[in-house]
This record gives sequence, C-alpha cells and structure tokens, in this order.
Amino acid sequence: MKKAITASGAALLLALFVVACGSSGDAPPTSQGAPPHMTPEVGAKITAMAIVEACGSGCPPTVYVRDQLIKVTTEVGQEQPMSDATQQAIADEVPGVRFVRQTESLFGPSGAIDGGNSLLITVGPVEDLAPGIVGIEVGVTPRLFGGHGQVYQFQWSGSSWEPATSDVTGVTTTSWVS
Repeated sequence: MKKAITASGAALLLALFVVACGSSGDAPPTSQGAPPHMTPEVGAKITAMAIVEACGSGCPPTVYVRDQLIKVTTEVGQEQPMSDATQQAIADEVPGVRFVRQTESLFGPSGAIDGGNSLLITVGPVEDLAPGIVGIEVGVTPRLFGGHGQVYQFQWSGSSWEPATSDVTGVTTTSWVS
C-alpha cells in the first residue's frame, strides 16, 4: 500500500529540514581562515556595502540615511547612534547621501520623497549570523508606508567580506514590507 504525503505533512518535513539546516551553525568553510575581529571600521564598510546592495542598479541622486542604527524590531527610544566612521564610509560609497534624524518632513503630500526621486534608508547594526557570516538589516523607503527591508548577508572569503545570499551561506533571514 502506497502512502501519500499530505500538504501539511510536506510542510512539516520542510520546516524540520529548514530548522535542522539553519540551526546547525555550520556555514560553508572559508577558503583562507577565520575572519578578523569586527572593528568599527570594518562594520562601517559592511554597512556602506549593504546600502549599495540595497540600491540595486544604482542609488538615486539623493539618499537620506537615518543617522541612528535601527531595526524593524527596535523600540522607540532604543535607537543607537551611528558612528562617525559609519557615516564617513557611507558618504564615501553613496554620492548625494544626507544624514537625517527626523524623517517625517521628508515625505511630500503624495507620500513620496522629493517627488519620487529620493530614498530613505535605515540600517541596523552589523550582527554575526554564523561563523564567517554577518548580516545587516537595511530598510528602503521610497514613499510613506511603501518600504521594504531585508537582512543583507556578507561572507568572509578568506581575504575580504563579500556580499552573499542565503543560497550561498545556508543562513535564512527574514524581510519586511510596509
């Protein structure tokens, strides 16, 4: 007698597989050894790389970046200040960046920023996801109530931090949409 796997059974098996793979802590090995200690300067460069990744084919002429580290789960008043090194690294990589604290005044009557020609970007702190893999949450908001965010991953190649995806690292992260 043949037994069929029901949809709920398949979902359970898939969930168990994802949990088993994702929680093992085993990341693909790096080619030349362990990454160096995460210094503020290295974290700043990773933050800038994540913003460039979030812009995709190119950032618009003006990019507003909130000058505090904030994640979607950060409670109001619990934001961390963005370091000068991080702001400088972002300015070096993203032409036309402007750092802001208050964001409400950026949105015009239509809800767009600068008539749809700019973005508001928020970033969280760089966090360890697994050995040799770090992630940073980046939120991109082109208009009021029209943003999205995700955790951008970077993997140590043995000589530098390189952009990576969950397919490469085996680390599953979440994203958000507003």
